[in-house]
Amino acid sequence: ICVGQGMFYAVDNRGGLWRSDLPKDSFKNILSRDERQGEGVPDRIPLTAIKADTRFSRVFCRENASHVLALDEDHYLWGFGRGSSGEFGTGERENEIAETDIRRLNEMQWLEMAVGPQTTYGIQADGSLWAWGQNGAPDGKSHDAPTLVDNTQRWIAIAAGYNHAVALT
Repeated sequence: ICVGQGMFYAVDNRGGLWRSDLPKDSFKNILSRDERQGEGVPDRIPLTAIKADTRFSRVFCRENASHVLALDEDHYLWGFGRGSSGEFGTGERENEIAETDIRRLNEMQWLEMAVGPQTTYGIQADGSLWAWGQNGAPDGKSHDAPTLVDNTQRWIAIAAGYNHAVALT
């Protein structure tokens, strides 16, 4: 599960990808339901399936990012949202991929991903660390395709902040 622009996304135990269907302001004080006598908060949050011809294993998003990424069970990267800074890693600056058109983004296989505002970070199956999008790579330049950051160590985890990333070996 991940929390994105006013909604959340989740992968179920069968590999289906889902998004929440409440309006953005419905999540305010969702945990204080009893204090508000349950006003405006349903017992169950409505969900909508995001259709794709694959089974997903993980989903990645963040509140201040405009794109959503998911890994399928074969570790291929899929995505949708706005990608005007190269954050999809397709080699192009795609303006937008509709949620209903979620697509596989490249032929590389990934173990871990991190979504930042206008940037994406990934760890490939061999443990190498990659970055793309706006200013994500160590050279400080924007890249429209995955760009190697480091392959001298085996990276195992990564997280993205507003204008930085942290990775563990």
